[in-house]
Amino acid sequence: MNILNLDVSMMTPRAVCLALTLGTTLTLVPTAQAQGLLGGLLSSKPALVELTDAADKSAIFIKAFSDSGALSRDVKRADFSERKAVITSFQIEFATEQVGQAESVSGSSAERLYTLLGVSDVQMQTITDAAYAAFSETLRKRGYELLPTTALDTASFKPELENADKPPVKQERSGAKKLLTAGGGTRNELDKDNTSIIATAKGTAPDVWNAAFKTPAASKLADELGVAAIQVRLKVNFARMDDAGTSGNATAKPRNTLGSQSTKLQVFSPGAKWSDFVLKKPVVLPNSAADKAVDIGGTSGEKTMAVASGAGSVLMGFMKGGISGAAAGAGAAFGQAGASGNYSVTADANYDVNTSKDIALALEMMAEALPK
Repeated sequence: MNILNLDVSMMTPRAVCLALTLGTTLTLVPTAQAQGLLGGLLSSKPALVELTDAADKSAIFIKAFSDSGALSRDVKRADFSERKAVITSFQIEFATEQVGQAESVSGSSAERLYTLLGVSDVQMQTITDAAYAAFSETLRKRGYELLPTTALDTASFKPELENADKPPVKQERSGAKKLLTAGGGTRNELDKDNTSIIATAKGTAPDVWNAAFKTPAASKLADELGVAAIQVRLKVNFARMDDAGTSGNATAKPRNTLGSQSTKLQVFSPGAKWSDFVLKKPVVLPNSAADKAVDIGGTSGEKTMAVASGAGSVLMGFMKGGISGAAAGAGAAFGQAGASGNYSVTADANYDVNTSKDIALALEMMAEALPK
């Protein structure tokens, strides 16, 4: 261990990280300059967008699907004139086990594992099929004539239906930093989940989301039929989190949330036109799977790991707030000794109805991507 007295106020962020990696002990000087430097590094969180029944869905769409930053531009609607459309793929990924960080104002944090219980694959398929019907009705209300799924059975698109009408697919993360792809969906690293269930609406294609380096079949279909071909994918999380995996108070009421990056909409129109809309900010929905998350206990090893993980929060707290920050971090971190960090969220009797309402509301917002 290299023991050096280094004033972090005189170091770049990269230098601080390098020193810690090499095992150097840093004597932290809690000057205003140092606190400002590290506070900026540690306090940044992605924004959450809240969607309600009364919200301006057009404004929410622009906010949720636009990049952030001084140089970013607001997302624009797809540009096409066709008033006929067909839904080529409609897919929902339901998170069933999520990983998050419960963080205090001091910056201390501890890992939380949330597991959704009491929801079957059959329920998720039923919710998905109902959501497809709801989105179809939303399109009709916007003035579109919607073709039935039988229109997908053309020469160019038929191969995409090879795996259609199959039961939902279970996805499991096999490594902390490994991205998984299956069932037509991409597991984004920001999703922070271990397992999920992917359901595809009956009659639509499940494996269209990884058409890299080739012309999507939906684009060819749009030309053949002279219509807009629409593909929809939603990621529904049951524990409210931001993209950094911060879940806040573990005992607070969970909220259904659209996961960013994995929630997307694609529109193909004749003439090789293609619009791709990817959710950039998590969207918090009105309802929840249950009233609360319940600590389900854990092994002594898990509790020891929670304390060890939390010990690092004392250092983080000191970086951000000097002695007072370290004290706050210690209180929050070592308070995990009596908790496992494992929480269950058992779906209540209204799960199907409430989740379907949330998804239908989200789809109304996403339909703002289309011309009126």
